[in-house]
Amino acid sequence: MEFDISIGLEKDGFVDPMVVVDAKVELDSSRLKTALASFAMLKKWKPEAKCVIAYISRELDNSLLELARDWADGIFQFSLENDESVAFLDFVAVSLNGDKD
Repeated sequence: MEFDISIGLEKDGFVDPMVVVDAKVELDSSRLKTALASFAMLKKWKPEAKCVIAYISRELDNSLLELARDWADGIFQFSLENDESVAFLDFVAVSLNGDKD
């Protein structure tokens, strides 16, 4: 498993992940499949970890992105047309603090 960003607590010299992010400039079907495979492995080991895809431009059909929501806890776009950076930061903050409902 490889992630661009792994946020968690230090444990025995490693990061015990709470939130992982796979960041892409261009998100295409090949990159999406790779990210989802890593998420599936992480969820098998640590189901409570949150998995996020962040991208700038999308080079795939919207239906594939909708299917990816079964494995990704959050999908966010950072672009001039659709800047979801505030929603991304809120998602990470809630994920790290736990639901307070």
